[in-house]
Amino acid sequence: GVHWELRGGKPKHEENSDDSSTGYENSWIYRHTQSRPFLCPVNPAWIKDIFNLNGLDHIVPNYELCLRRILDYDIGIERASPKTAAEIEACCETLYGLIHARYIMSPEGLDRMRQKYERGDFGACPRALCKGFRLLPGAMTD
Repeated sequence: GVHWELRGGKPKHEENSDDSSTGYENSWIYRHTQSRPFLCPVNPAWIKDIFNLNGLDHIVPNYELCLRRILDYDIGIERASPKTAAEIEACCETLYGLIHARYIMSPEGLDRMRQKYERGDFGACPRALCKGFRLLPGAMTD
């Protein structure tokens, strides 16, 4: 597919590839999904495919900035005021949620969610008659 041309160098974890303290564990996606068990990490290559993000730029404020942050490009957020940084981070979380919703409908995303289900990441039914049946996440509305 066609990929985004993100100006401004490489993601932070690629710039410091010789430093073992940086890497995927320090990426925005990893940190964001670690505290949200119902989300799975979206492959950055999938995010960079322009087809997969069609129309999201009209939904999320600060779209380009958020896309760069999610992909770990330095956007200078540490120089922003706390209020501005919080607003940008909220937009990033919204954008990632929309990206994730599309990703889990792709073959790769479905496979990742299947793996989470099989590992029991979503929990098990506490009722005795369910015999530990694994749960799936669900939403009350679209």
